[in-house]
Amino acid sequence: MVSFEHLLRGNVLILGEKNKERDLDNQIRKNLKNGEIFYNKSDNKQINNIIITQSIDLYLVDLSSHSFSSKIMVFKGDKTVFNGAVVQKYLIDRLDYKKTDKSLYVSEYTREKVKILYLYNIYNKYVQHIKKNISTYCNNRKYEFVYKFDKDFDKIKPKFNIIRKELQTCNTMLILYNYSFIVEHNKSLDMFLTFNKGLLDKDIEPVMIIDNIYGEWFNNFVIFNKFNTIDTLHELTNFFSRESINELQISQYLKAHKFIKNNQFIPLFHDNTNKGYIGCFNGGISLFELEKNLPFYLNLYKTNTMDSLYNSIYLKEYSYRISDSLDINRMKFSFRGRLEISKTNHTYKSLDTYIYEITIDKTKFMVYFGNDYEYFKGIEMDSSTPRKIEGILIII
Repeated sequence: MVSFEHLLRGNVLILGEKNKERDLDNQIRKNLKNGEIFYNKSDNKQINNIIITQSIDLYLVDLSSHSFSSKIMVFKGDKTVFNGAVVQKYLIDRLDYKKTDKSLYVSEYTREKVKILYLYNIYNKYVQHIKKNISTYCNNRKYEFVYKFDKDFDKIKPKFNIIRKELQTCNTMLILYNYSFIVEHNKSLDMFLTFNKGLLDKDIEPVMIIDNIYGEWFNNFVIFNKFNTIDTLHELTNFFSRESINELQISQYLKAHKFIKNNQFIPLFHDNTNKGYIGCFNGGISLFELEKNLPFYLNLYKTNTMDSLYNSIYLKEYSYRISDSLDINRMKFSFRGRLEISKTNHTYKSLDTYIYEITIDKTKFMVYFGNDYEYFKGIEMDSSTPRKIEGILIII
């Protein structure tokens, strides 16, 4: 039997049909503490408890549309174990909740509060789209997103001042700077750090994780809200304010710091766009490389559909890459007999409305255009080990 004595203070989301759950409704109201009861939709109110009933098909419920508290209690009946597993997958895999079983029918889930702080000291079309990229990611992951502009963010003191302030309202914070953004939206921050073994130092729990790259130590990094974090930030501020200090001294100081996890050999937060989590195009990268690469990665995840904005199929420009190369190139697809790639005309022919055969440097690919020609994917033809090709419509 399910008992609601463990009901947390706050709102309750019942996944079920209201007209079939009147007895359940009455039981919950007896234990309800300073909250409301919602059925399947929660009107953007924060949910503290989830009740799974037999009358709901959980695959028809969009859990991402709800806002959850940092602690959630989930109740399920004796015939809803499978549905409970689906809830667990969403909460743990997507939102980084940690599960604690209380009984067969009641489970508690908790997670830390995560924030992404985007700092920039320039403003242009790329920064504008990077903000949208990070905002989309945070919205899906239920992370808080804050962005700040200051022309002096290239200096340590103003950057650390805003970091100290924003850290007060979260447990973990990822700081991104200028042309840095989220490449892999399928990974949570917790999953990324665990996968890269950034938290496996058992001797000392770090207050921050940084990359040991000269001049870019604090462009992109993660900081944790611990009892000694603020002291460490003050210490770093004082260290960097010294008049005579060189990059070698800084690197040696950071490597030796007991509260800083220093990624010396495998950078986690720098130029990791091949198959990583963070994309970074700061530093000495040229304007040409920026123009060529950024649109491809920023257009991987968009904030809304492009159907109404890009309904002309006659001339479109794409960023594309082939699977055996890291190079990203441009092509102009006219859909009227000409395909322009890297200032050279290549050929194509239409096989169906959205399917084309494209020849690039004598190599043939069969490609499919999807979502009103917003992207294409394809595979090499006439090869025993075919390469893949993917392209994304440039909207910057």
